[in-house]
Amino acid sequence: MAIDPRSGVLRSHHIGEQQVRRSVSTAIRAAGIHKKASCHTFRHSFATNLLKRGTDLQLDGC
Repeated sequence: MAIDPRSGVLRSHHIGEQQVRRSVSTAIRAAGIHKKASCHTFRHSFATNLLKRGTDLQLDGC
């Protein structure tokens, strides 16, 4: 929740998928990372860390 700066009303703000992608891309460039990376990279990184901790990532019933 945040206050809308235009109306002064407290509300929930949502951003679109494309805006997230652009922000991640900008942050990657600003950090000087030269390897190919994207939002999907975070998914793989998160899953890798779960696997290292011994989490079973398989879905039941599949």
